[in-house]
Amino acid sequence: MEYKDRTLDKGKLGELLQGLLKDSEVWAPVLDGDQAFFRKISSEEDVSWEFGNTVIPPHELMLPQAEVLFRFEKRGQDIKLSDEPDTVKRTIIGIRPCDVHGILLLDTALKENVDDPYYVKKREGTTLISLMCSNPGPNCFCSSLGTGPDLDPGSGADLMLIDLGERFYVRVLSEKGQGIVNGLGGLFSEPSDADRKAAARCKEKVEQGIGRTLELEGVPQVLEGMFDSDYWVKISRKCIGCGTCTYLCPTCYCFDVVDNCSHPDGERVRCWDSCTYPSFTLLAGGHNPRPTIAERYRQKIYHKFKFAFDRYDKPLCVGCGRCLDSCPVNLDIVRVISELRGGP
Repeated sequence: MEYKDRTLDKGKLGELLQGLLKDSEVWAPVLDGDQAFFRKISSEEDVSWEFGNTVIPPHELMLPQAEVLFRFEKRGQDIKLSDEPDTVKRTIIGIRPCDVHGILLLDTALKENVDDPYYVKKREGTTLISLMCSNPGPNCFCSSLGTGPDLDPGSGADLMLIDLGERFYVRVLSEKGQGIVNGLGGLFSEPSDADRKAAARCKEKVEQGIGRTLELEGVPQVLEGMFDSDYWVKISRKCIGCGTCTYLCPTCYCFDVVDNCSHPDGERVRCWDSCTYPSFTLLAGGHNPRPTIAERYRQKIYHKFKFAFDRYDKPLCVGCGRCLDSCPVNLDIVRVISELRGGP
């Protein structure tokens, strides 16, 4: 299918949202104080279009912080299992390109060998309408990883909006996105050559505004020989193992599974977990193969920049900068990787 880009006057944003709301829930950035979070919205007035990035990436709509996998009931000698598949259709509008790539990486990891049915069901029912950044944050480095500020067809999003001032340039990235444009065709206009050039200038401006870079060439090879290095003890002295970096990361997907029981019934719940927590690898007999923060921090770096390359030929990092913005001890992953490349 040939995709045909369009423009959308900002005065028609409300009509666009109402059109989307006819077929799905719509989730968009909403300000809470000076921070933005994805929330379910009902009108244009709920939405904030002026934000850096949301505190929590929107992958939580497909991989929730906690979700019931199934419920169980015991009646005599019989046990009845029941589940409630999530069939809700959702549209996420305003998702940044880096977070789109985060979801694309989750697609790879959670569909590897065997599909994660809970994730896949929600993912298939989700439409992604991305919004190009206008003012990248001080810790963004997406351009180093090819995860922003632009998106191409096949990147995981369905549409991308580029702010041209009084209107948005609407880049169509998938058949689903083309279907939205076709279905709401009266809202959109044919872009002019000037619109196309303006969209290209927006991309160039954002790229020039990204002040941090991350060079990954040779990093997996360096890590190959550093597993037993004293560097991990040195660099992890700052880390307090709080898990903030993993909970705010759009590509982290580690989880725990617990049974909440209220005799004779109960439910099995999947919830986020973190490789930086001591309990993450604690075995039933009391042994922990990663007893210190040095080993746990090493695991995080290896997972993202060694094992991911081995399995997917790409890192589990999209350069969103959330871990840099929120780390309480300023443990800078860009600096860590730069030091690794220098062979500490």
